[in-house]
Amino acid sequence: MKKTRYKEIAKMAAVSAFAIGIFSAALIGANNLAFAAATNGTQAIPSATEIADTPLVAAPADFQAPNLNVISSSSNNVHANNTISAAAMSMENAAQIGAQYIWDVFGESIDGMYVEMMFANWPSHSRTYWLGGVSLTAPTSAEDIESRIARNNDILYRFAIDAVTGLRVDISPGFGHLPQPSNEERQALPARSISDEVMAWHIAWDEKTTTERITYLGLSHADIEPYLQAAREFARSHFNNSALAYETESFEVFHDMVDRFSIDSVGFGGIVFSLSDDTGREAEIWINAGTRCLRPGSGIRTQDNDFIPGFIYDRPGIG
Repeated sequence: MKKTRYKEIAKMAAVSAFAIGIFSAALIGANNLAFAAATNGTQAIPSATEIADTPLVAAPADFQAPNLNVISSSSNNVHANNTISAAAMSMENAAQIGAQYIWDVFGESIDGMYVEMMFANWPSHSRTYWLGGVSLTAPTSAEDIESRIARNNDILYRFAIDAVTGLRVDISPGFGHLPQPSNEERQALPARSISDEVMAWHIAWDEKTTTERITYLGLSHADIEPYLQAAREFARSHFNNSALAYETESFEVFHDMVDRFSIDSVGFGGIVFSLSDDTGREAEIWINAGTRCLRPGSGIRTQDNDFIPGFIYDRPGIG
């Protein structure tokens, strides 16, 4: 996994105010874990038994199209990057595809929930997207920072699909599944600074190979295997129309620094699992330690496959 991917993701986040406000959690999550994700020497996965004979996960027979409150983002048709193209499917159809995506991956119905949809036509990407944010309550129209943070923290699921074909692109749990810090706690964080010791630890961690990180965290391959099995299941749910190329499997580990100001709080955070389908499309699947569930804000990502090689943003101030 290359650091440059995270830089490109960060650039993309600046393209749309709505993407920054509502959908950037996935991008922020990836960037916040840049220190933690392995950036060299990805670890080849030991051969798993019988996985090649496991059938692809089909859409559950009991899936029923839910009744949804589909809401258009206020950013749609305001900027060229968010102008809905004639070739795109309707956002109502896209929301239903997202609902089945959520059902297949999480086994959860979003019947009766609110789905805020944003169209994305980023010049850095080879396809257009419908992005969806799912919550129990209607989004507010307020644009101040606190309102946008509150909205972001209410979202239960995020997804991205190809706006024309419906191809599954990204999905993740939202931060609505996590306890949120108070305004006072958020405001207190900038007052603390990360010590030189912690910075040096991060630099040293960043230089470790995956094997070295596993050793540092006191893990064995037996400890890792349940996470790999969980990741394979998520991969089968994501790639609903293609077969998996198991020979492409690799994984990396990331740490969990409970107190980001102290190296005494470092533990195993989870794995980042990489797997391609038979078309060559690679998925990165972020699995949390302990729960073996998808990591909020990161989840399953395939959008990196759509970056246009060599793309340069032609905007003032961006080189």
